[in-house]
Amino acid sequence: MVPMGSLELRVHGIRSVTGNLVVVIWDHVDRFRSADEGHAFRVVRTPVTGPEQKLRVEQLPPGSYGYVVTHDENADGRLDFTFRGVPDEGVGFSRNPEGEPAGAEWADCSFEMRPGHDEVHEVQMRYWSRPQV
Repeated sequence: MVPMGSLELRVHGIRSVTGNLVVVIWDHVDRFRSADEGHAFRVVRTPVTGPEQKLRVEQLPPGSYGYVVTHDENADGRLDFTFRGVPDEGVGFSRNPEGEPAGAEWADCSFEMRPGHDEVHEVQMRYWSRPQV
């Protein structure tokens, strides 16, 4: 049996202590950032407890992964957008790529989980529609 690993996400810059953090993890380039959570490898939802928060995802088999963390501030179960099409809620990607959220690609965000290895990632939330307070 191949040993599983764990992923700890240390999320920084959460704008408000409202709603939920939603982590969507993909395990394949063809499914990365799919709007259908049914295509995700795993989805984790947890209430926001402060401007910084730790989340732990257990039992990840070895392989390539990418994820997005969204701050569903109004807890409506989806990422809201402005009339200009930019996210109205916070977004953070694995490996913290620069640029607009629509430009995040698998090559910029993917990482490898090794057998039995525990990963720790720092995730910076970004808000495009309104300043962080």
